[in-house]
Amino acid sequence: MSTEHGADNKRRRGIQASPAKLRKALADAGLKSQNAVAEKIADLESLDSPPRGLVNRVWRGEAVDPQSLERVARALGVPGWTLYRSSDEPPDRVPAPPPPKPPPGARRSSRVPIWATLVLLITIVGWWWLSQRGAVPASPATPVASARLGVVLLPIAAPKGEEISSALGAAINQHWRLLPQPDEGVGKSLDPQELLLLGGIDRVIEARVLDSGRWRGLVLLLHQRGAMREVWGGVWRRSMAPQNLSRLWTGATAALMAPTAAEALQSRAAVERFLSARLNLDSVNTELNNRRALTDFDSALRLAPEFIEARAGLCEALVLDNVRTGDATRLTEAARECDAALQADDKDLEARRALAYLDRRRGRLSEALGGFTAVLAETPDNVDALLGLAEVNLTRHSRGEDPQAFDAAVAAARRAAQIEPAFWKVPFTLARILYGGEQLDAAIAAAEDSVRLDPNVLALSNLGSFQFCKGNLVDARAAYERARQADPATFVGEAQLGVVMYFQREFAQAARLFKTALDLQARGGKPEVHRLWGNYADALRWSRDTAGAEQAYARAIALAQRDATSGDGNPLHAIYLAYFREMLAATLPQRWNSQRVGEADLRQLQAAQDPLAQLHLAAVYRQRGNVALAAKITASASVGCPGFLKSPDL
Repeated sequence: MSTEHGADNKRRRGIQASPAKLRKALADAGLKSQNAVAEKIADLESLDSPPRGLVNRVWRGEAVDPQSLERVARALGVPGWTLYRSSDEPPDRVPAPPPPKPPPGARRSSRVPIWATLVLLITIVGWWWLSQRGAVPASPATPVASARLGVVLLPIAAPKGEEISSALGAAINQHWRLLPQPDEGVGKSLDPQELLLLGGIDRVIEARVLDSGRWRGLVLLLHQRGAMREVWGGVWRRSMAPQNLSRLWTGATAALMAPTAAEALQSRAAVERFLSARLNLDSVNTELNNRRALTDFDSALRLAPEFIEARAGLCEALVLDNVRTGDATRLTEAARECDAALQADDKDLEARRALAYLDRRRGRLSEALGGFTAVLAETPDNVDALLGLAEVNLTRHSRGEDPQAFDAAVAAARRAAQIEPAFWKVPFTLARILYGGEQLDAAIAAAEDSVRLDPNVLALSNLGSFQFCKGNLVDARAAYERARQADPATFVGEAQLGVVMYFQREFAQAARLFKTALDLQARGGKPEVHRLWGNYADALRWSRDTAGAEQAYARAIALAQRDATSGDGNPLHAIYLAYFREMLAATLPQRWNSQRVGEADLRQLQAAQDPLAQLHLAAVYRQRGNVALAAKITASASVGCPGFLKSPDL
């Protein structure tokens, strides 16, 4: 009798299975009855007889030890924890057995006389009064540190797992009592439910790391006795030190302490969609990659509407789509997503960085500069913010707005290279900055690093352009050929090969390549670019196709006018506009002389720092007969790009 009673008490301290989960697992396993489960266990464990009693106890919802429930789970082909009764499932109510009826004739003898009851009551009250004399009144119960819940954080099996555990554990310990992990001999398997049976452990937290490209995801599972729930998911760049992500861990602990799973920030599925989106966003900006990023960010937000990083990522992806297509409505959509992210949390760093990225594209350089700087003040190892800051300063340098902008751009890009040397966009950006500062050899070296990390069409195109700028047309042509092979559907390879042919005076071949590039651009749904139309017009002009050149220049002028008054507000568009009008007037002076840009406007454009734009400006002055000024501008612009001196227009 006493043995059976002790066994029941032990079972009550175990784990209860969920009847609903058992029924589903039974149906999924294709088994017909509990008896079939018992026989399956006997087969798996080579037992002489099926453990029907064990299976019956599990099915009745009785508390059993974790190993017993695991035996049933193996027979059903599911992990044991998936059968645990959730904390929100009410326990089965088993009616208590009625008290035994007294034997006949025993009613009267079982009554206690009233006087005996009174004597007993007086004795108890008197004893209580005497025991309280001299006692100190108890103060109301107040929570103390030692009364906080005891929590174990399981080891994190991932690169930098100890750093993540340390940072997350420090945040948890501010609210709960973080306990050391049990010794190997106490809990060899570190099974969460077994740990909860050891005593003194109220919660077990399990962290699962998801890695994808440059980003990491972390999903937290909270184990209580007989229950487990997913409570939080977070994301960050792999290059960022976990100790610097205080806001991330604050959100994690808030979710851990929330009373229900409904308050979880985001699910594992949402985190996985985010990581997939970022992987595509960090790749070359093609139509396919960008569409996948947009789709995955949108999917993550459907799974977790409060996933601010996903909304910020959607804002950034929409800006990139505007860069690729020129569709102005994409910037409007991006602004809506960035605003929504900041309304949810105006201190979220990803939302603030995405807004700075949007501001840079909208030409709001002061706002973008302030935004990237503020984000870096809190997270100095944020590589995307460093690249954004570098791009802003590069634009400010090309506009001649700040003499220190070039050095600031280089410093930001080099700092990014120290943090993430394997990310292809870092040397890609650095190469563009160095080229803008007329450091051509260094730009070529950086471009070669970018191609080595990811030989995509943009990286190869940039390398070819810098080699072309150096005057090495053979290597430039080889890089452009590789760019065409990397993405045959894009117009970039064809267009740049056309430039090589143009400089080699093969104008008819150059015109054919430019026309092919324009057709590929149109078929791909990409926005028209005034420089490509201008190149096509130049090749037709030298081929003596006056009618074709007039039409091409007219189209280039229309596009340059559009870009000069909208988009990023880059003043370089105005230089190309002046060049197109000048060359068209030279081709058909009687019809286009009146459209030439005035001398005062041309003088204002001389402050531009971009070498290619300066050379186009020099070509304008040469066409007007001002050879001395053209030579001066050419000498200045060609210091960093001597290959441009081979241009037929100079």
